Formats: sequence, C-alpha cells, structure tokens
Amino acid sequence: MKVKSSKKETNFKLEQILDFFRVKDVSMLDTLPIKKVLANGIIVDKDNHYQAFLKIKTTDLTSLSSEDFNRTINKFTYLLRVYTEPLKIVSLTYPTEVLEQLAYWKYRIDYTKKKLYALEKTLEYETYSRKEEYLRNQLTLTYENYNRITYVGTLKELTFLFVVYGKTQAEVVSRIQDIKGYGGRELDLELLDKENVTTVLHKLNNMNSKE
Repeated sequence: MKVKSSKKETNFKLEQILDFFRVKDVSMLDTLPIKKVLANGIIVDKDNHYQAFLKIKTTDLTSLSSEDFNRTINKFTYLLRVYTEPLKIVSLTYPTEVLEQLAYWKYRIDYTKKKLYALEKTLEYETYSRKEEYLRNQLTLTYENYNRITYVGTLKELTFLFVVYGKTQAEVVSRIQDIKGYGGRELDLELLDKENVTTVLHKLNNMNSKE
C-alpha cells in the first residue's frame, strides 16, 4: 500500500531544496583569505600562516646576449631546483606609472613658454632671433616628449611575482633570504612593501577590474 506524503512534509522538502540555491549573506572578511598585512609587507592569512610577495626583475630576454640569456635561464632553473619549499608564481598587468615624468615635461613646457614670452617683451627682440629659434625648438621637443610619455602611460606593464609561504613570520623571513640568494642579481628579487602588497591583493581579488 502506497503512503502519500503529507502536504507539510512536501513543503518542508521543497524549502530544503530552495534553501540550497538561496544566496546567503556572508561577511566580506569571510570571503577573503587574508587577515592582515604587516608593516614589513608580510601577509597573515585566515589560518594564521604567513606569506610574502617578491617581485622578479623584468628582463627583455630577446635583447640579451646568448651568454646573458643562458645565465638568466640557468639561474631561474637553479632556484626552482634548490628551493624545495611551497612556491607560487603570479603574473599581473599594471598601468605604466608616468606621473612623475609627465609632471617634469609639463614643467619644461611651461618654463620654455615663459622664456619665450619674456623674450618677446624685450626692447631688443630683433637681436634675439637665434635665441627665439632655440626656444621654439626646445618647446617642440618638450611637447613631443610629453606626448610620448602620455602614450607610454596607456601601455600595460607585465609583472611577475614569487609568493613565499611559512607557518611563522620568522620562517617566511628565512625563506625570503634563501630565495633571494638563489635568485642572485639575474632575478634581483625584491620584497614588496605594505603599500604594493595591498595593490597586489586588490588586483588578485578583483580580476575583472580594468585598473
């Protein structure tokens, strides 16, 4: 004899199924694997383990001599062979930073314009034709450099990072020293400071961001 489920039991099962698909409110802290970034740039994760980002020197391998090319590849291979602790390589793209360069060439443009304006106000303007030509050539060059730097600012800079791990801060610091030694001057590994680590974490957790 088949026993029919009661309406109450059916509704309960339906609620269980629907509850599986409902979006639950989750704290932002619970979704991020990072607890904090220390003053020295070392990261503490939710499990109270430690990690650090080391920037790898960007090298145009196609422009190197065969000797330098082989030396760089061999150094990278050596590092991966002798460093046996957990290690991750991360690649990120950044807008090229050109604010300082733009500010400099903007200053040069304004300075040259003022020199030209002052020259035009002198009573002996006719005797300064060569200086005028020189200043106008300088102004043209400064505009060209400003426009060139502006274009460079639209390009993306590719950056590679090593991520080093450890159970304690002292362990991470020790492994940072080891891996920097293994990388030598060819890789020129640089520990990221707190500000740059924060930027990296923002990009890693906002992969769809255009910044």
